[in-house]
Amino acid sequence: MKIRNRILVFAIMPMLLITAGCGPLLGGFVNNVIKPLRPAPVIEAEHEFGEHKVLIWTDLMQDTAQSGLFVRELVGKISEILTENKAAGEIVSVDEIRSFKLTTPQYARMTIEQLGKKFEADEVLYILIDDYRLDHENQEGWYQPKVSVHTKVLGVESGQRVWPIAAAQRTLNRDEPVVESASPTIANRLNREMADSVAEEIAKFFYKHRGEK
Repeated sequence: MKIRNRILVFAIMPMLLITAGCGPLLGGFVNNVIKPLRPAPVIEAEHEFGEHKVLIWTDLMQDTAQSGLFVRELVGKISEILTENKAAGEIVSVDEIRSFKLTTPQYARMTIEQLGKKFEADEVLYILIDDYRLDHENQEGWYQPKVSVHTKVLGVESGQRVWPIAAAQRTLNRDEPVVESASPTIANRLNREMADSVAEEIAKFFYKHRGEK
């Protein structure tokens, strides 16, 4: 009975506010009471891996200690998100990729299709890190994380791009605020935070999820 009464109040409240000439109050009622009750919109996946085995492969324009840590965190987080959301049949593990790079020095001369076949993958989520910087340009002890990423998905058998359809690749740019810190762990923390943020944005292209309200 109490639930029914609450529903009745929510139903007649806007009419009462309109009748009383309380336009601004009605707007506040809708924004503060009605909208928060509405579920966030569902966003469909732009590309679905289905039951395919997926290799997440990254290339760096500039390979540094900081960018290397960023890549490991990025690939690990994307794998984790896709696995949690059952967005692929199987994902090649970060450890398997790392072992391959250590034992196969010529991997840098292999094409994306060759790499996909080497790991017996069906599709390759290819990520090119065009620019990654953590330190502030001019001052020691200051940090300003920046990253520019280009990504696409290629079918291993066909060698053709399967995502995105309307463009050669999808580009993501991040430019974070300046941080001042003397902490010895600040660089690792900022690396992880940037990697997690970019990973979430990339992964969401491949599974159905709720957007922001």
